[in-house]
Amino acid sequence: MRGVWSLLATARRRHHPVQQQLRLVSAILELTQVVEDLARGLDDGAPTSEGFAGVAAAVRGYLVSPGYVRMRDEARTVRAQLARVRFRVEIHGPAVGVGDPQDEPDYAAEVRRTFERFAAVDARVVIERPEARADWDRVEASVVERVATLHPDPFAALDTFTARHDPPVDPLLSNLERELSFYLPVLDLFERLAEHGLTGTLPVVSPDPTLSLPALFDVVLAAKQARDGVPTVTNDFSLDGQERIAVVTGPNQGGKTTLARAVGHALVMACLGLPVAAGTTAVVPLIESVRTHFPQAEVPQDESGGLRDEMRRARAMLDGANARTALIVNEIFSDISLPDAIELSGRLLRSVSDARALCVWVTFLDEIVALQPVVSYVAQVDPHDPAIRTFRVRRQPPDGRAHAMALARKHALTSEAITARIRS
Repeated sequence: MRGVWSLLATARRRHHPVQQQLRLVSAILELTQVVEDLARGLDDGAPTSEGFAGVAAAVRGYLVSPGYVRMRDEARTVRAQLARVRFRVEIHGPAVGVGDPQDEPDYAAEVRRTFERFAAVDARVVIERPEARADWDRVEASVVERVATLHPDPFAALDTFTARHDPPVDPLLSNLERELSFYLPVLDLFERLAEHGLTGTLPVVSPDPTLSLPALFDVVLAAKQARDGVPTVTNDFSLDGQERIAVVTGPNQGGKTTLARAVGHALVMACLGLPVAAGTTAVVPLIESVRTHFPQAEVPQDESGGLRDEMRRARAMLDGANARTALIVNEIFSDISLPDAIELSGRLLRSVSDARALCVWVTFLDEIVALQPVVSYVAQVDPHDPAIRTFRVRRQPPDGRAHAMALARKHALTSEAITARIRS
C-alpha cells in the first residue's frame, strides 16, 4: 500500500495530464495486486478470530464486487492497449519527428544482441517506465502528444478510465492498512521485549470493576532500556472488588509516575484490543475513557496562575466521569502550601469517589491516604541504603516519615546524633 500511495501522490504532482493518468493506472494495477495478495494470504492463514475472519470475508466480498471487477478489468485493458502502441522517433539536429514504425527493424534488439557478450553475469536490466520519471520536459511531452494523435483510441480509453476511477482506494482497504500499520508494529515490539524476559498478554476484559496487572511494566521505558541493555523492573498492581482508588507515595525518582503511566498504557491498549505489558493473568475492567492530570509548565501570558489552571484541568477531567472512567493523577497541588494541598486533595478525592471512577493518584502527601477509602502503594528503597531506589512499588501503608528517618540516620541528622555532636 505504500507503493500505491506513492504512485497516487506523484500522480497529483505531475503537470502533464497524460503522465498523471499513466501514474493513476499504475497505482490501480498495484492496488489490484495488493488486494489479491491480501485475499490469498488471509485464505492461506485461515484465521479463526472473529475480527480477522470478518476482514477475510470483507476482502473476498470486495474482490467480487462489480465496482472492483470493472476497475481491475478496465485498468488491465487500458495498459494492454497502451503496451501495443508502437511509434518511430526521427531526430535531425534540433528537429524531432514522430511517426508510425512501418516495417523498420527493431534497432534496440539489434544493439542488445551486439553487446550481450559484454554483459555482466546475472546482471539485472531495469527498464524505467516514462511515467515513473519526474515531469516530462517539453520535447518528451510533445512526443507523447504526437503519439496520442497517431493512436487516439488507447489514449481516449486512458482518459475515460482515469476520469471514472479517481480516487480508486476503497475505505475498507485504507482503514485496514491504517489499523494494521499500528497493530502489527505493536506485536513486533512485544516480540522484541520477550527476548529480554518481558511478556505481553491479551488481558481478560471483565464487566466487573476488577483490575489485575501482574508483572506490569512501562512499555515505552522498557523499549528504551532494552535498546540500552538495561533490565526493566516489573511490579504487581491490582484493585479488587470495591477498591477504586490507589494512592502511590514514596521518595522522588522511586518509580511512582512510571507505575501510574504503565497502568494508563495498559488500560488504553486493552481498549484498543492490543496486548498489555503485564503477565498472562492480566484482567482489566471495561473502560470507556482514560483521563490524565499531569503537571504542566505555567504559561507567562496566563494571569490566572498555576493553581487555577490545575483546578480548571481537574474539573475538566472529572466532568462526566463515571464507573467506566479511569483517572491518572500525578503530583497535583505540588506548588502550594501543605495544608492547602491536603485540603484540596481531599475535596478532589471525594469527587473521584462519588463518581466511582477508577483512579491512580501519585502524590507526595502521605496524609491523603486517610481522607478517603483508598489503597496505598509505596515506592520502595534499599533497606540498607535509603538513598538507593529499587523501583519496586508495593501495596502497604505509607511510610514517608520512616523513609525520612532512615535518611536522617544515614546522614547522622537525627536529634540524638546532632545532640551528640554538639556535646562533643
